[in-house]
Amino acid sequence: MKSLFQEYVANEQSEQEEEPAQNRYRKLPAAVIRSHEKARQLGLIDSDDSDDSDENLHQSHLRVDEEYSTHRTKRRRNESELQKYYDEGLESNIVDDPLKWWIKRSNDPRNPYPILTRMAMDLFSIPAMSAECERVFSETKRLITDDRNRLSPKVIEAAQCQKNWLDGGLIQSALRALQYRSNQHTQPYHNMEDNGLPHLSRFITDHDDQGKAVYSTAIPEALDWQELADGYRFSLGYTTNQFPVNLSQGADIKTYQHYTANLPGFMVPGGTVLRIVDMKPGATSPMHRTVSLDYGVVLEGEVWLVLDSGEVRLMKRGDTAIQRGTNHAWRNASSSTWARMLYVLQEAAPLEVQGQKLEEDYGGLHGVRPSG
Repeated sequence: MKSLFQEYVANEQSEQEEEPAQNRYRKLPAAVIRSHEKARQLGLIDSDDSDDSDENLHQSHLRVDEEYSTHRTKRRRNESELQKYYDEGLESNIVDDPLKWWIKRSNDPRNPYPILTRMAMDLFSIPAMSAECERVFSETKRLITDDRNRLSPKVIEAAQCQKNWLDGGLIQSALRALQYRSNQHTQPYHNMEDNGLPHLSRFITDHDDQGKAVYSTAIPEALDWQELADGYRFSLGYTTNQFPVNLSQGADIKTYQHYTANLPGFMVPGGTVLRIVDMKPGATSPMHRTVSLDYGVVLEGEVWLVLDSGEVRLMKRGDTAIQRGTNHAWRNASSSTWARMLYVLQEAAPLEVQGQKLEEDYGGLHGVRPSG
């Protein structure tokens, strides 16, 4: 603070030395008039002189300025306004707007702290901000510029809000949510890169008005697919959410339509899930567990079923795995061709082993929401 004040004192003296008094006072006609009256009181001009022309007023002001210029300069050198301000004691009242307080003081002709007032007004005129972009301004030496003055309070508030979001991890959470939503998007298989596996259809039966069996047209027969970042493609073949399932009035079809637009987790509580999964060459899933009874059937290729104990089985086309809530992983045994499996999952009762409750754990698999 002291060094900054000294810099302002030096600038003030430099400006006074460089700027002629004539130019300085020409801008202040009110000050000229006051100096003329002061000159009469001091006897510097004849009190009977009634010439109040601009020239006479200006000359009297210059004489008063010469009379006191040496005294003011010495006073500045011998006495620091900042130290005087400290010595007189700081005001204890809380000020709502410091800038307005100093502006009001600057308009007081008896203000004993003109340099300190100017310094305070300069500092408080800088938009106050503690957002992350403050560091950018500082590093680029752009402290008091039009760039900063153009920042509105709303922009500063938004920047501070974003900084708090970053510090609190909300931005990362939002990005993960966006990634999840993008992974939730399904598309026809022919829109994806060809993996050499046949396109699949799902045929749903129904009843007509006469009770005859027909094929439902409520849902297209071609399957839609969800492409995940870990080298997997999921297709939700069908799903229900209650047992026994309600087939009347197409209630189960409406349930399935809901889940095609709002993809479920691996398992639907109280219901069943039919899912087809394609695995790219060499793909290995995270070690994961679902609290469900799963039937897994190899449709194309060969797949390793790996348990957390280290035991493995190589499943070939047509082989079936009965997955009973164990921790496991799937790995495509081929390094050149895709593999395909079909799964049917049904919710299981809470599972306990040796008194330990086992819960669902995706093992870091992205793009699939928790079951529930």
